[in-house]
Amino acid sequence: MPVYWASSAGVITSSGSGLSTNLAVCKLAMTWLGADPDSLTDVGTITTNSTKEEVLCNVVYDTCRKAVLEDHNWQFAKKHQQLSLDDGTEEADYATTDNVKTITGATAADPVVITSASHGFLNNWLVKIYDVGGMTQLNSLIVRVANKDANTFECYGLNGKLFTAYTSGGKAVRYEAISDYANGYVYRVPADMLRPVAIMGAPQFEVVGAGDDRRILSTDNSAVLEYIADITTVSTMPNHFARCWAARIAMELANPLQKKNASMKDMASWYSQVLKETKQSDGRNSDPAHLVRNTSPTLKAGDWE
Repeated sequence: MPVYWASSAGVITSSGSGLSTNLAVCKLAMTWLGADPDSLTDVGTITTNSTKEEVLCNVVYDTCRKAVLEDHNWQFAKKHQQLSLDDGTEEADYATTDNVKTITGATAADPVVITSASHGFLNNWLVKIYDVGGMTQLNSLIVRVANKDANTFECYGLNGKLFTAYTSGGKAVRYEAISDYANGYVYRVPADMLRPVAIMGAPQFEVVGAGDDRRILSTDNSAVLEYIADITTVSTMPNHFARCWAARIAMELANPLQKKNASMKDMASWYSQVLKETKQSDGRNSDPAHLVRNTSPTLKAGDWE
């Protein structure tokens, strides 16, 4: 069963002599599925005209890497990063122009309509208002956006008919009140984070949302996150990780290549065994007791836009 894989180094390494290239990882996976190592041939690119083996490897190669990274707190993949407060968090830097929008008008009407050019707010967002001149009743209010357009938005349910007339100035910033963390902070997630490990020194934290909408909630006012990063450079990966990666690829491809459910079960057992052996020598694996997962009633997947 020949298989083809692109190697950035342009060299095929023999099984057991090192797993420092993507080709070597895929080659080991195919060997575990019964392929002849000598028949594995290097090619420069993967194209739509590739063989079935090429296409299947291309499909699962990267997803398997991420899956294995998320299955264990790998020492080589750990990073530490000082987190940044999320846009709209009350304690965020009001001087940051990307977060803060300038108000140029406010109507004494029911409801109050705020003018703020290219504000970018969406309906149902909460917005905190401050530094307004004249209509000072708006200052420190947290209002819900309604009927927004490019440059204005209504303050849902806010009757301003008895307010003082607007004169000048004012700022608006997105603000989300998190009931579970009334005295806490909302942080942006590092772009390369696959899974969190711990907030250094914090008793509790929580990851809410999904994908690009993920946020970290913590009681720490200067949070430093330890996390598993999305490591992509094969040459920096230890061999014990690469073996787990190859076993995962073999597990994913056993059924489509061999058309036997038993083969997939065998490879799933093999992957579990290889991962278990690695965990015993690679440090802690379980989530820390203070990590809370997706329990906030306020923020659910997709609520952050």
